[in-house]
Amino acid sequence: MVFRAVFLLILTSASAIAHTHTDTGGGHGAGGFLQTSRQIDGHKLSEDMKSATRFVHDPKPQSLTDMRAAMTADMHEMEISTPIGDSVKLFGYPSSEDIHVSGSVLRTGSWDSGLVNSVYTIFKENNFSGHFFDVGGNIGTYTVPLAHALYGRSKVFTVEGLPSIASHLKKGVLENKLDNVFLYEYALSGPVSDDSLNMSLNPTNKGGSAVTGNKEWTSDDHIQKFSVPLTTVDAMQKVTPELGYVLVAKMDIEGNEGQALLGAKEFLASSPPCYLFIELQPEWLKRAGTTIESVLKQLEDANYDTSTVNPTAVNTYKLPQRDMPSCVNRLAIHKQQKTQSDSVTQN
Repeated sequence: MVFRAVFLLILTSASAIAHTHTDTGGGHGAGGFLQTSRQIDGHKLSEDMKSATRFVHDPKPQSLTDMRAAMTADMHEMEISTPIGDSVKLFGYPSSEDIHVSGSVLRTGSWDSGLVNSVYTIFKENNFSGHFFDVGGNIGTYTVPLAHALYGRSKVFTVEGLPSIASHLKKGVLENKLDNVFLYEYALSGPVSDDSLNMSLNPTNKGGSAVTGNKEWTSDDHIQKFSVPLTTVDAMQKVTPELGYVLVAKMDIEGNEGQALLGAKEFLASSPPCYLFIELQPEWLKRAGTTIESVLKQLEDANYDTSTVNPTAVNTYKLPQRDMPSCVNRLAIHKQQKTQSDSVTQN
């Protein structure tokens, strides 16, 4: 499972961005999404259901001062370009251990630079209102360059569940002193009866790492496996209210998008990101226990324009809110109020 997770006054219609993958191709991150066999209905958990669920209800984000990441033998220091024309340090794997993402950064100094630049343009055109939500941070190919470009104006909330990959991401955040990054080192799902799950680390394509059992190779006894704590997007927002003010979100997690959305019902109902970049692959969604139809229904209910989605194709889509003025104005008002509050506090 290649885990990879927002959004101003651009009134463009939903745009499909060509970005093809294979099942073993390079991806964005291993955010860690549980493949669960049962659907969770309803927008709120009853007290009885809460007592029956064991996912982490109060997930703690790591700020710069909380992060620790010692240099390890599998860390390879490299440079990655940013949307503002310079470059920053990134810590990937040797190309033999991560042929796609780390390999691309080593060869070209970039990964998905077109999409990264597109995200930055949205922020720039919207006066840097709101934050970026990176679901599936991987080694930081979105988180690190965007946090650098947005520094002093917007925060970056990122999810990365696999310890080895998260360690590489944290090293990049630490080396670049990015105190606007907040890392959730958890797996994500709907509100289920588990508080952890096992994930398998792909030996040659870290972005292809997956929930154990999600892909055939993950059951091999020789594959490294990790128990990862489990939470939901809704639980994250309760702990971190600023997640309610996301301009752009990225969700590219190799078929587990549906499972993540099951745990984000309140988030999407109350404060959906103005733009959602999401990869949709119908067969992978089905393998993870959801369907393209159910995912599109939830996104449409959250007021996203899904008219450009081809339900039989694999693609990464840029989905805007249908009422974009209201979405970006909400973020602009919040930014203004926070600026005034900070000014009063400083005085």
